[in-house]
Amino acid sequence: MRQGSSKPPESHQVKIDLVTEHPDTGVFAIILVETGPWPSGTEERELRRIQDRLYDCVDVAIDGHLAARYPDSRGRPVRIQLDTYDIPEERVRPFFEQFAKYVDAWAEVQQEIQTKQNVESITFEYNPRIIGGNGSKEHGAAEQGDEADER
Repeated sequence: MRQGSSKPPESHQVKIDLVTEHPDTGVFAIILVETGPWPSGTEERELRRIQDRLYDCVDVAIDGHLAARYPDSRGRPVRIQLDTYDIPEERVRPFFEQFAKYVDAWAEVQQEIQTKQNVESITFEYNPRIIGGNGSKEHGAAEQGDEADER
C-alpha cells in the first residue's frame, strides 16, 4: 500500500474521530469529522489533507491497526465515513466519490483485503451537514423540507 503503512499498530498515528459498530449489521465505521468554513483559497490544500486522512483510514483497516485496537472488527466490513460541517459540498462530494471509486478499483487494495483478512470489505459514506441557527441539519433533510414547502 502507501509508503509507511507497515508500521506496527502501536506506532501508527492516525487522527480518527470515532469508531463505531452497527449493532444489526456488524459494520465497523471509521468516522472522520471535518469542520469549516475553510479560509478562502485553501480548498485544494484542505482536500489534500482530507485525502491523506482517508488513505490513512484505508491503511488502518487493511493493515490490522483497527483490529489490533478493536479485536471484534477483525474480518468484518468497514465503512470509512466522512462527516463534514460547513464545508463546500460541491467540492468535497465529487472528490470523495472519486476517491471511493479509486480505492474500490485499486487491485492492490482488494488483494490485500483478501490476503490479510483484517477486514471483509471497505465501503465509503459521505455526510455533509450545515450548521444553522437551530442546530445542525443534513443537506438531504433540508432539501426534502424545501420541496415539501413548495407543494
